[in-house]
Amino acid sequence: MIHQMNRASERNSDALNREELVGRLLGNAELAQRMLCQFLDAIPEEIDLLESVIRIGDPKEIATLAHRHKGTARTLAARRVADVASEIERQAWEGSTSNLLSLVDELRTSHSHLQNELEAWAGEASDGAPE
Repeated sequence: MIHQMNRASERNSDALNREELVGRLLGNAELAQRMLCQFLDAIPEEIDLLESVIRIGDPKEIATLAHRHKGTARTLAARRVADVASEIERQAWEGSTSNLLSLVDELRTSHSHLQNELEAWAGEASDGAPE
């Protein structure tokens, strides 16, 4: 039982809740990994767009982009990414834009952690570790 609990905690981190994501996909871990890859592949363009909109100073568009990003991250059980995107959205709606560029940097860092989680997960799968 303790071994199973340790295994579960290894699969769930601040960056990614693997069990939640795989559960949403009816146990299909391979599909979960593919979906995360697609999300991460789209990130550079999305973050560049978000940063551009922040520099332009359009709070409504900032909030819209952050909301979309938050929703995708939550669907993929990428907790930290969703939390940072949520904070960007909240601050944009409040008109508090002075901290948004630092939050974009934090979002980039969160994506990097998510990428690391995905790579570790893929490594476990290729090593024959149970998913």
